[in-house]
Amino acid sequence: MPEGRELLFQYLQADDWLESERGKPGWDPTLHNIFVDITEDERETTGSRRLKNGYIDSISCAMDIRRGSKSKQKPVFPSQYASLDALLASQPRLTGLEHTGRSIILVFGDLLCQIQPLTHTNVQIYDMENWEAVYRTSHLPLIGEHPESKMRTFKCALAFHIGKHVISFNTLDFLFQVSRFPSLSSRSCLTYCTLEVTWVWESERNDPLTGLAHSDYNVLDQWPQFVALWASLLETTVVKKTKTAGLNGLFRNWATNPKNTMYNPGVGAYSVAEVMHLAGLPSDISLGDLLRSPSRLCRYLLALYQFLYTALHRIWVELVCACIHNHILAPRTQQRMKYPDYLHVWAKDVFYTTERHHDAIVAYNATFYNGKTTASNLDVLDAFEPSFLRDAIRNAPEFVPILFGDLAGQMYCNELEDAEVWKDNPLLLTFKRMTDAGLLVSKRAALDSMRFATLFVADSDMRRRMLPTYLYGIVKDKMWTVFVAKRKNNFKLIIGYQRTKRLFRIEVLGTKDVAIGPLEYCGMGMIVKKKSGKGYHIYPSRGAVIMSVPYSAALKATTQAIVKVRVFQDSISGTGQSALNKVELAIRERAHRAFRMVYPKAWAVAAIAKVRVPSTKLIAGPVSVPSQLARRKRTQTEILLAGHSASDIEQSGRGKRRRSSIPSGAYNMLFHSVDVYLK
Repeated sequence: MPEGRELLFQYLQADDWLESERGKPGWDPTLHNIFVDITEDERETTGSRRLKNGYIDSISCAMDIRRGSKSKQKPVFPSQYASLDALLASQPRLTGLEHTGRSIILVFGDLLCQIQPLTHTNVQIYDMENWEAVYRTSHLPLIGEHPESKMRTFKCALAFHIGKHVISFNTLDFLFQVSRFPSLSSRSCLTYCTLEVTWVWESERNDPLTGLAHSDYNVLDQWPQFVALWASLLETTVVKKTKTAGLNGLFRNWATNPKNTMYNPGVGAYSVAEVMHLAGLPSDISLGDLLRSPSRLCRYLLALYQFLYTALHRIWVELVCACIHNHILAPRTQQRMKYPDYLHVWAKDVFYTTERHHDAIVAYNATFYNGKTTASNLDVLDAFEPSFLRDAIRNAPEFVPILFGDLAGQMYCNELEDAEVWKDNPLLLTFKRMTDAGLLVSKRAALDSMRFATLFVADSDMRRRMLPTYLYGIVKDKMWTVFVAKRKNNFKLIIGYQRTKRLFRIEVLGTKDVAIGPLEYCGMGMIVKKKSGKGYHIYPSRGAVIMSVPYSAALKATTQAIVKVRVFQDSISGTGQSALNKVELAIRERAHRAFRMVYPKAWAVAAIAKVRVPSTKLIAGPVSVPSQLARRKRTQTEILLAGHSASDIEQSGRGKRRRSSIPSGAYNMLFHSVDVYLK
């Protein structure tokens, strides 16, 4: 699923759209339709010609589709209504948006739709022009099984037509789970699924059987409830001083397990590495190592708060907002490359930090540990830099004494004198109660106060020293860290090319794949620089193009990923600019051919329809021709089309472009019949 930061940004993107629409007079947020894509197996049984051919269609054409894990398939459509017509007849109106730690909730008055997105799912908001481009474009490859011939590079898991826009949950696959009134026994199964869609009545929101599938606390907005939840977990888990059952497994595995997302909302493969680093936790500690140390537990909670606080108050404002155009998230490569500035260790070659943090990490990594002696010599060497958690510590200053093993002391009050202390923090009360009972030791893995002359260091001292990062393989997962793994033998160090190819910079510039972060999803919009150099063309996908984009620009953009990779390879080779090789040329040819198979009509025929008497046959179907052409300088092709008939253009002659500039079959409606044939 999208991790904590990404889900927060998706909610903010949708909420910004909602607030902007609310401010417009006469806005009508009525739900008009629900759309879906279907799987390959479902295409064989559906009666919809659109769905059979890889196009989006109304859910009324696929009321029996089911989603979920192999053992738990459930219908997509809400059981509260017998049909789509019945649902729409009730005129549901979007009255609000909410989000939990791992879901987005669409509020249609008394009806709630809770969606927990997929690993490769993101939210996009389309106006009707952009939605028509998505609607008329298939997600299937047009030439064999070659991915470059896909003109729509994402599938639509669910899309809601609301007012004059469509909220679309774009995904790479269909591994999402739909739940309807789950029983208590089935609820435990749902927590293992990658996405859930739950429809419930507002009155049943909190019902343990028929309510929302999950109601995780928002760490930033519901901090007291979140801390109380952890206090309860600690008391119910560490019940005996010698208990080890359930506590010996890796903490990073426990934190990323979907069963435990209520305690770790939004924590996934990369965020667990970042949060553990901020907390000064070695990547190979166990769950028991965390829960039995008040210092470590407080550091983890502070780190999780800071991780999300930085997302809301820095990354959203400084980076993500600039990538949203007309409510479509469409980042440029240069913008994608800025996200590592907000990371510490994940997919980074080196890590910059303070002098004291550097020295603590070096001391930890240099300590010999053979696995047979006690690990207490490692516990006292946790390398932690509180300056990275400045905002979180000011939010919960009562945790500071706990970091140093003092359950009742007052430390660094001069640096936190303006911070409000929560004296009745339930976690602190639990620490004291369990320490008195002998279940916890307050000094375990506590920080040495002698290493901290001040709690925070100046901003100018935050990047004094540099350290290399380590990449470890853990079964099927990867873990980036600055700590050498010492406790577990299942950590396999990855070096050389296998490590280099996973660096963020290499993944973004050197491949056509996505990395991690809010700008790295398959459903991102296309962004193409205008020929004038001022501004950009924005549209939904490689071949889902709106009419205002020049034909040549859209055609060229189908292979911008190939060009990007070639430019990067040339830059690191030092041999200067080189031509595309045979494989790349073949990819480009297929991409261009696929584009021409779909879109000569979108430009050439529209121009003819504008200049000459409109033909109802030409403009039939769901795609409407604009009432007037975009106000821009006409291309040579448009000039020719405006002054000549289609038969004239077939002629070649002096002053005219080569015939190859207008693909053969551009005016053959039998060849370009998607809007008529698949209506």
